[in-house]
Amino acid sequence: MPVHIWDSLTQFSVWIEPTLINEWSSLMAGYGLNKQRPFTKVDYLNALRWEDPERSTSKIRKRVNELLTNEGVACCWSGKRLKLSGYAIDHAFPFARWPNNDLWNLLPTKSTINARKSDKLPTGLKLANSRDLIISWWKQGWQNNKTEFFSQANLALPNLKPNNANFDDVFEALALQRDRIKALQQLEDWR
Repeated sequence: MPVHIWDSLTQFSVWIEPTLINEWSSLMAGYGLNKQRPFTKVDYLNALRWEDPERSTSKIRKRVNELLTNEGVACCWSGKRLKLSGYAIDHAFPFARWPNNDLWNLLPTKSTINARKSDKLPTGLKLANSRDLIISWWKQGWQNNKTEFFSQANLALPNLKPNNANFDDVFEALALQRDRIKALQQLEDWR
């Protein structure tokens, strides 16, 4: 899909999404009438109900704790070694503005750094300077869980093929998505 169309759809999704969902559910209800067990329009609307995601870092925290007991884990923003008692899990893209708990978006960081970053968006330069640290974390944290990592990344980030299994490609898509979020939402920069 061309970028300008994607950007327009994203910008106007507050109006487009309800219209599409209503039309889709009406269409599905019509198809359902041809089956032995028809579904109602309400059944289809319930199937498409948006669940407000909760901020959750427990899976990543569990993985970091496992790794910290056996090996070192570095802060994805500073490169400093983390300790069991002084780390946080950062949403690279602020959850408050883009609610996403995917493995690629959750990064182990020093608590003090995470507090300073808060709901700011890392600058393109900050992200580029942290590239090796982020990719290193992804490989260390998710080498044994590549299927979930890549399926989440390939669905959520732009320009990734469904069968992508390359951490560098995910980082490039992350950087592209960062630029899009910045352009559309004008988030405060974190340097």
